Order: sequence, then structure tokens, then C-alpha cells
Amino acid sequence: MAITHQSWEWSNINNVDESQNPIRAINGTPMTLIANQPYDVFTGSVGNRTTIPPASRATQFIVLEELGVTPTGGSSLQIVVNTTSYFQNPDGSVSQGVPAKAIPYPCGASPFQTGSVGDTGSDISIPSFKLSPAIYIPPGQNWTIQYFTSQGIAGGAENRGGTIGSSVSYMQYDGVDAIIANKLMDMGVPINLNNVDWYRQQALVENLKSLTQTEGVA
Repeated sequence: MAITHQSWEWSNINNVDESQNPIRAINGTPMTLIANQPYDVFTGSVGNRTTIPPASRATQFIVLEELGVTPTGGSSLQIVVNTTSYFQNPDGSVSQGVPAKAIPYPCGASPFQTGSVGDTGSDISIPSFKLSPAIYIPPGQNWTIQYFTSQGIAGGAENRGGTIGSSVSYMQYDGVDAIIANKLMDMGVPINLNNVDWYRQQALVENLKSLTQTEGVA
């Protein structure tokens, strides 16, 4: 079974030594984030990044399941497939995505800042945000996630800068399982582990029935 559960965490923490791989650094410095500017959480110039942009290759099928981002600075996350931004405003214009207060990260983080003078925010925590229905990315599609801040985030060393983190979790179906995922999408059946197993079992039953009817001759 070629199915993997993958996740990615991004932060605006700069690597202390840029000659090294751009991974999250211990005691790194928060980098400044400009208001209303998109930041690619996979291959962008801020924070940790990958060297290869995400894509659903010819033998893969991606199912995006969960998103999260630090609930401060007017943060939000936008999913982009090829050149199309997934989330829109009611009038059809492109939005900056899902507001962080609806998808706080880490999971269970308070959707509002509390403890400051005059703050009337809630301490109620919110669980991990699940995309329902999940977002499907068929084979051959490029995709990414963009971070936005409507207020801007100041950088700086010695705990003077603001730290932002985000996460995404998704299932990657490869090979035969990607073909099955495509079949389920065409059938209008939700793509998940249980339904992929169900389709595989149905195909096996039909194959055994065919062999029985032909006395073992395929």
C-alpha cells in the first residue's frame, strides 16, 4: 500500500547560519513579515523551507486534510493549486484565506490573546482545523500554501520579534492507490483510507469472480 501521511511545519524563524540547510534553527531570529504580502510556507524566502516545491506528480494524488496558523497579527492561510487561490470572498474575489483565529496553531491554542490590560479575549481553545470536505489535488498539479498577515509582524533578536508558525497535514496516495483515489473522486466517494481499502476489496472480489467464471483463465 503506497499511502503516506505527511505534515509540514513552517515558522518565520531565520536559520542562524544561512550556509546550512534552511531548517528551523534553535534560538534563531524572527524575520519581519510585511502586511498583506504572500509568503510561501514551503519554498519562500522567509523561515524554514524545502528545496523542491510541492506537487502532485503523475503517479500521485494528494488529499489536504488539516491546516493551522498562529492566531496573531491578522494571520491567515491560503491554498493555491496551480495559479488558482482556493478560498474566496462572498463576492468571488480572492481572499487571504482562512483567518488564523478560526484555525489556531498549535492545536488547541487560544484564538485570542489574553492576559494583557483591557483584553477581553476568550481562553477557550479550538481543536485542529479539519478541511471538510478535504481538498483534492489530482496528479500533475502544482500546489502550495501562502501565509498572509494583515497587520505585519516585526522581526528582531533577543525576543523582540514576533514568531509565527503554521502547519499542514495531508495524505499522499502513490501508484495504484493514486489510481484508486481518482476512481473514487469520479464516483463522488470521499477519498480516505477506508474507502481506498473498500475499492481495493471490491476489485479483488470482481477479479476472483471473473477467474471463477472462466475456470481460472484470465
